[in-house]
Amino acid sequence: MVSARIAQKNYIRNHIISDAANLRWRKKEYIVQWEKEGKMTKRILSKKILFHEIFGFGVVIIVLWLNEIFDIPHRLFGAEKTPVNITESIFETILVFILAIGVIYFIKKLLRKIKYLEGFLKVCSVCKRINIEDDWIPIEVYISDKSEAKFTHGLCPECIAEIYGSESNKKKNGSSPDIVGILL
Repeated sequence: MVSARIAQKNYIRNHIISDAANLRWRKKEYIVQWEKEGKMTKRILSKKILFHEIFGFGVVIIVLWLNEIFDIPHRLFGAEKTPVNITESIFETILVFILAIGVIYFIKKLLRKIKYLEGFLKVCSVCKRINIEDDWIPIEVYISDKSEAKFTHGLCPECIAEIYGSESNKKKNGSSPDIVGILL
């Protein structure tokens, strides 16, 4: 009877341990998958932006050539007819192409510079520190490291009222607290 209970406890304990390990494994797998999807989202978004830019410049070049061939202002607005000038169209196309290369180059450079804060962050509900690989760091430090953001501290109106009392208490004392931001 005793050995049956011990066997039952061992069975339950082993099941609980294996379930917990399985849960941890699935959680890690989900987070890794989510991080990969986040990176894919950034890549896909960058490609979409560049595609739309290239498409837009292509439309501009097509409109330039259609205007030269079909003399759109003459047909739509009754303006004077202009002769077809191929060299002018080639020159305009080259200028638009050079402009497109420059814009696309700088947009690609800016898109690489953009930093995304994505993923799950384990935040302490008391001190608001973030757990990164078993190291608890302040949220300000984490966000400053991962982005170009700078932090300043102050008090919201609710906290001012809670700490210093209501508005009537400030008027009675004749002074109000001077809140100054501190750059980290």
